[in-house]
Amino acid sequence: MAAMMAAGHPSCRFVSTVCMSYPVLAMNAVRRSLSIGGPTFIHSLDPCPKGWDYDPMLSHELGELAVQTGIWPLWQVEDHKLSLIGKTRDIADGRLKRLPVRDYLLKQGRFAHFTDEDIDYFQSKVDETWNKWVIPGMIPIHKEVEQDQPPA
Repeated sequence: MAAMMAAGHPSCRFVSTVCMSYPVLAMNAVRRSLSIGGPTFIHSLDPCPKGWDYDPMLSHELGELAVQTGIWPLWQVEDHKLSLIGKTRDIADGRLKRLPVRDYLLKQGRFAHFTDEDIDYFQSKVDETWNKWVIPGMIPIHKEVEQDQPPA
């Protein structure tokens, strides 16, 4: 949803993904959206112990793992300019290595039925989005296409 708002709504001034495991980034996004004026949208990942079937004590860790595995990238678009933020920026810049999706999936009962092949498939899809997409897992615009564009 957030990516569709960022890519397809010309009057939307600010769009961001957040995760409450990174509260300062989330607060900054809320502050920015309130101060910018005009339409804004924030898409938040909020782990759910009951629905995801895990010990509530793991909520913070699951939020961090969603970001660090690359499943939930943190980014923002302000006045149509994309910025990766926080750990996502560190991963994209090569300062931090993405964790395996297995670390995130197997802590949740909702994925208890996954086989090794399922996890490998899921990992391959996350890897593909990080290697080819502008916003990993969100906007499927290939980096190669962007690089082929003449400078503005």
